Amino acid sequence: FGKHKIEVIHNGIDLPPLIDPEEIKKIKEKYGLRDKYVILNVGSQNIAKKGQIFAIKALKALIENYSCTDIKLLLVGGG
Repeated sequence: FGKHKIEVIHNGIDLPPLIDPEEIKKIKEKYGLRDKYVILNVGSQNIAKKGQIFAIKALKALIENYSCTDIKLLLVGGG
């Protein structure tokens, strides 16, 4: 796709952060994610339609195609 075929549509409303940015900083520090981009996937691990496999494949593509070594995927949920 060329850039002329891409259109960015921003959110219709401006939501406040759900967690205080300082709290996010503390959590990332606690888990060794300080200088990392974090992708969070929450859902039962044993339900395929939750899409964890797509998050894993997307992470793999980011690492392989863009040499992203500063990104982590967190899978949260039972199963």
